[in-house]
Amino acid sequence: MTGKTCLVVVLLISIVQIAGAQATLQVPATYPTIQAGIDNAVTGDTVLVAPGTYFENLIIQDKEIRLIGSGGPNVTIVDGNNAGTVLCIKPNLGRALWIEGFTFTHGRGVDGFGYGHEGKPGGIYVQCSSPTIKNCRIVNNRGGDVGDRAQGGAGGIALMGCGPDIDGAAILNCVIRANIGGTTIPHLGVMNGQGGTGGVLLTEANMFMRATYVRDNCGGDSYFSTMTVGAGGVELSLPRRQTKFEDSVICDNVAGMAGEGTPLAGAGGIHGGSPEILFCVVDNNIGGPVGGEFGVNSSGAGGIYGLAPKIRNTYIRNNKAGYSGMEGLRGAGGGVYVAGNALIESSVITDNEGGSDGLAPGMGGGGGIHALSGDVTVIQCTVANNVGGSAYDLCGCGGIHSDFGSLAIVNSILWGDSGGVGPTPGAPEAGGPGLITAVFSNVDGGWIGFGNMNVDPLFVAEATGDYHLMPTSPVRDMGDGLVPDLPLKDIDGEPRPIGNSTDMGADEFNRDVYPGTGEDLVLETVVNYWGDPRGSVKYFGIGDVLDVRIFSPMASFSPGDFWLLGSPFLTGSPPMPIPGFPGFQLDPFGIMVLAPGPLPVLDGGWPNGRRWIFNGTVSVPGWSLMVQGFALDGSALNGWYAATQGHELRFD
Repeated sequence: MTGKTCLVVVLLISIVQIAGAQATLQVPATYPTIQAGIDNAVTGDTVLVAPGTYFENLIIQDKEIRLIGSGGPNVTIVDGNNAGTVLCIKPNLGRALWIEGFTFTHGRGVDGFGYGHEGKPGGIYVQCSSPTIKNCRIVNNRGGDVGDRAQGGAGGIALMGCGPDIDGAAILNCVIRANIGGTTIPHLGVMNGQGGTGGVLLTEANMFMRATYVRDNCGGDSYFSTMTVGAGGVELSLPRRQTKFEDSVICDNVAGMAGEGTPLAGAGGIHGGSPEILFCVVDNNIGGPVGGEFGVNSSGAGGIYGLAPKIRNTYIRNNKAGYSGMEGLRGAGGGVYVAGNALIESSVITDNEGGSDGLAPGMGGGGGIHALSGDVTVIQCTVANNVGGSAYDLCGCGGIHSDFGSLAIVNSILWGDSGGVGPTPGAPEAGGPGLITAVFSNVDGGWIGFGNMNVDPLFVAEATGDYHLMPTSPVRDMGDGLVPDLPLKDIDGEPRPIGNSTDMGADEFNRDVYPGTGEDLVLETVVNYWGDPRGSVKYFGIGDVLDVRIFSPMASFSPGDFWLLGSPFLTGSPPMPIPGFPGFQLDPFGIMVLAPGPLPVLDGGWPNGRRWIFNGTVSVPGWSLMVQGFALDGSALNGWYAATQGHELRFD
């Protein structure tokens, strides 16, 4: 690309690319429409689409091609014109079907009235196939409405009907935003069906989602239904295998409302199945409320509802469960709501609120974690400042609520939570009818068990949501370092334990790995122009665009003295810092310098700093590159240099 620099990484590994004889079909230069390009392609071909807005409803079948928007999703738009699903992918296609670089918008799924019918999705419909969907935007689509015991269409993406031998779709580095699930409406005098999921629906399917934003989606409402209400973000309905979420953000989604006779309202964030959730953020989602007066079981969980999920290294915060109606049985859990054997480790679960019950006898939801049944293990977690749901009968506990089964708390912090208010108040930190044990944990108010403490953990800044430990925290090195299968990484992906033993809670206090000097110097990295620029872990591979910025917010350092350096290392084995040069990374292959000194300003620079844009030309799976910015300046605290925090780029 013009004005852009190639990022070349030397890892003593040679990569050979073998080009085949496949054809590239140009749209609109050779074929006037995207569908014409697809129809004339054969398996292995590339359909390359120039920037523009294309008013089409696409179908791909019987061929595994690469459908690529040459200018990326911001300028290559497929507009469904509210005339049906924007993109349909027919059965029996694998991961070699590659969709990249598009915005899919203004889809309107076909309604599904009558028994056995279903509402169609608005954005993308995948039928028993396993495509790779990368760097796409699925925005402002709406699923079809339903009646007569049918299921409403998903707003964004529906993955349907994959058998156990199908890998399922891979959704990578995408944005699924502002989509609305179909709702149930009267049909022949009957309101009976399930509202559609706002973002992504899996029915007898599975998927792998990585580095993706699912936000601002809204599930459809349900009335007189034997099924659940449409979830806000993602719904896993009868999953065939374990779905995995990795390095993704599920935020600001709202589930639909449950009307009369509906057993369970949908979760705001992720609903159903037994997913694996790793290094994600589940933030500010709202579970479905219950508006009926009879026959309703539970309101919707705020963040996550699962049968037996495995949740690791994930932030679950600011979620709120739905309100349960007059005759509802219970309010759901605010942060995590589980109904089977579950594992929650190295996660921060804070500032969530459990669902309140209605005016009739019932129960409120737990604020942070609510376990209905099964064996649940909470290890190396920070659970703080959550609020249990109020109830006419039994209120929800603030931090962790257990109804049945057993719940084990290990090496964790429960602090500042508060139970629901009502005739039977909920315990502030942990409680409920189930069996709860805690060891080597810091519990506000105390808890009987070996190694437990009751002391202020000294978080960095609770008021702003920073639950890292201060250097003087009394819970440092106070966890049990001999626990079997002890988590090897903390909430930030940094190694643990460090020191004499592991720290309690999700954060392993560490100022020696990727830290920077803490001065007025900031590094921001963005892959494919989307995501959290301050996030410390990114994925980067061939064809990706890396935007790097180093700047001094207070103009303490001169942009002319900025350096950008990097060091390759095996993923999962962070390089050790050189003594006396904190944050500058070393590995067995030595230091790799991206440039021998200050790089030229590209693409207009950056206020008080420098900006560089790199094209990914190399990918070495299993390796990472630590990127860090430096200012060589005598005004630094050590009189020599200031350093940013390091960012890890993991290769696809």
